Amino acid sequence: MLGALIPFESFLSQYGNVHNSKSKYLVAYNKNVTILATATSKAVIGKNFFGDYVQQFIKHNRVLTDFVRNLLAGRPGYAIYNYGAGERLSAGYPIYANGKAAYYIRIVAPTAEIYSHINNVLFAERVKMFSLIAGTTAAVAILIVFLIKWSSLSEEVKRRAKELETANKQLSLSNDQLKIHDKAQQEFIDIAAHELRTPIQPIISLSDVLLHKIRDNESRPLIDIILRNAKRLQRLSQDILDITKIESGLFKLNKERFNLKEVISNAVDDYTNQIKNSNKNIRLVYELDKKEDIKQGGGQEEDEEEQLHKHLIIQDNIIIVEADKVRTTQVIDNLLGNALRFTDEGDISISVCCFKGKS
Repeated sequence: MLGALIPFESFLSQYGNVHNSKSKYLVAYNKNVTILATATSKAVIGKNFFGDYVQQFIKHNRVLTDFVRNLLAGRPGYAIYNYGAGERLSAGYPIYANGKAAYYIRIVAPTAEIYSHINNVLFAERVKMFSLIAGTTAAVAILIVFLIKWSSLSEEVKRRAKELETANKQLSLSNDQLKIHDKAQQEFIDIAAHELRTPIQPIISLSDVLLHKIRDNESRPLIDIILRNAKRLQRLSQDILDITKIESGLFKLNKERFNLKEVISNAVDDYTNQIKNSNKNIRLVYELDKKEDIKQGGGQEEDEEEQLHKHLIIQDNIIIVEADKVRTTQVIDNLLGNALRFTDEGDISISVCCFKGKS
């Protein structure tokens, strides 16, 4: 019905060539094997493929006839044949409507066109192979030239190798001397840092005594300057010692239990006195924010609390921690010192908060 009611050839031409038999084209049949479209001849359109007219046109070609029979039986496939118009390669497949084969489509391609593409590919491969052979030949020629030059340069290479060996020996000797120099330098820094601490301590002690005994308001600022710079020099010598220990791999933390609140309070007191002797309008505000959210429980939470109590003990107005007291004091002192250095006016708040699993 569809083939009779619409111009099927025009409809099928929207999906492929149905007019030029010299290139790839489409052939269509209905379920009665009536030819609906083909590019070979207009005269066979509307004729039955197995009829005398079409069979005479294809010269009763058995390969093409068997191929169409298999296609009508629902078996897609392909075939190569020649009935006088040139060799063809054809592939076919049934078109189903409502679960039944209603039309049959064949795609036909002249093998000359396919062979042309194959020849082009073969030609390209020949060019690649020729280029590869030419490149290999050139590489072999370069290798031969290189080997010839290598034989003439072998003595030069030996001479350079001997020079390199001598240079390596000199470099090794210089490296040993550099290590000795570094060791001597570290020892000198270590001794110098220790020697610096020897006169610094009495200067700090005596300056502190003078500061508390002298009532002269004009002399007290001068002594305070001496005391402050002596302490700074003391910290500098300690930093030099620490750097020396770090570079030599001898730096270790000394863990002990101490009252963290006491360390912070001492640091706050020291910097409060320093602020009083300066022209800055700064106030240090220190408070202990004791959050006792460590509760008794079971399972994993209880294990975490036990681990926490090993390193942190909270009692009335104290916080006992297990850490390096000297380094902790140094960190707190550096934090307060930086805060004062970059603050000209206002409040600097210091607080200690204790949380579950962290402090």
